[in-house]
Amino acid sequence: MTDNSVSRLGSVGTIISPARVVGVTAGLAVASAVAGGVVADAVLAGALLVSQGPLAVFRDPLVYMVGGAVGAVCGLVCGPIAAWTLLRKVPLGRAILEPSVAAAIGGALGLFFAQPGGIFAPIGGAIAGLLLAAIRLRYEYREK
Repeated sequence: MTDNSVSRLGSVGTIISPARVVGVTAGLAVASAVAGGVVADAVLAGALLVSQGPLAVFRDPLVYMVGGAVGAVCGLVCGPIAAWTLLRKVPLGRAILEPSVAAAIGGALGLFFAQPGGIFAPIGGAIAGLLLAAIRLRYEYREK
């Protein structure tokens, strides 16, 4: 008799350990948080460079701390959800890189179309970019 709290049978007959699921989810969360922070800071640096010139990129480190923290929280939440629901069959490198690039593009577009001082359009754009990339990758790696 198998104890359900320790392991259970997966859909293809493999044994799934809850400890392994938690470990993988924690790893995905950390990787996604780092990627989200880096992407947010890169978008902010690009926006400052284009709008205010090269000196503005180095003027205020608080901008990067706040932007990186917001990006990290978005990555922390959205990354594991996308990975477990849409990206299960996608190679790890593509599952991290492509949604990160798409989130950067979406965040930049959101920043471009945002009202002055608006924070929700860049966040929404980044999340939309991540979801669109994840859906595209799921379609590309679907079982045929």
